[in-house]
This record gives sequence, structure tokens and C-alpha cells, in this order.
Amino acid sequence: MVHVEMDWSAALRYDDSLAIQVTLGHVGTTSFSLRYALAVEGQERAAASAVYVIVDAAIQGKASLPTGFRTALER
Repeated sequence: MVHVEMDWSAALRYDDSLAIQVTLGHVGTTSFSLRYALAVEGQERAAASAVYVIVDAAIQGKASLPTGFRTALER
């Protein structure tokens, strides 16, 4: 994860039943982003987005998204 943004529109309270919807934002060569919508009883409380980068531990640098992973994201 290299970047996260989150905007709150209303508070969450103890015992709130939180529903989180996750959607694909963008798929690049070495990264992808996900969007999150947080709601209580159908009322949005927050929206967030996160950018993830694939890293190859052997070279300690960015790597291409694995084909199977890219395919799964794009479904």
C-alpha cells in the first residue's frame, strides 16, 4: 500500500452494523487501486481509496501484476 485517502461524512458509533463495499478503481502495470464505501443502514458514512503496488522482494522494487491476479481484479 502506497497511498490511502479517507473522507468521513458522518460518525460511526459503537454497535453500528457497518457494510463495506469494495470496488476496483484502476489497474496499471505494477499497481492497482480499490475504492471503499462504508455505510450504516444504507447511509454512507465514509469513502476511501487505496493504491497498492506489487513489489518483488528479490529485487526490492516494483514488479508487474501477475497475470492471474490481474485477471481476477478485472472480473
